[in-house]
Amino acid sequence: MKSITPYLTYAGALPFVICAVCRVLASPMVPGVGPVDIVLSSYAIVILSFMAGVHWGQHLHLGDGWSRHLPVLSNLITLAGWFAFLFLGPRAVAYICAIAFAVLYVIDLALFRAGHLSQRYIILRRNVTGIVVASLTLSAVYA
Repeated sequence: MKSITPYLTYAGALPFVICAVCRVLASPMVPGVGPVDIVLSSYAIVILSFMAGVHWGQHLHLGDGWSRHLPVLSNLITLAGWFAFLFLGPRAVAYICAIAFAVLYVIDLALFRAGHLSQRYIILRRNVTGIVVASLTLSAVYA
């Protein structure tokens, strides 16, 4: 049986793409869901927290310097997204989350190079991070 992980990962990028399309089309609403600002910002924070949580979990199994750095980095990244959501507008949230997702990928790339992640995973992360960062950036430009 094939792994469901790639399908779920790409499906997780769909809300970012849908919100970007809504922005480009100047639609203030995601049909059947709600205001683009709220849908995009809340979803970005949820997924950002999830991905940072993956790093938190990884630190529990690593004995090298990563075990000290991953929980701090994951908390800082999550808090950056949350504070942006609380105190800044939708455009800033989209840009900050785009940067945060890129940083999470760079961390994963370093973990891959250190032998902690598989090549299959890092390729999937690269592809989906590209979709997410492009969608968030497009959403910010059209906000």
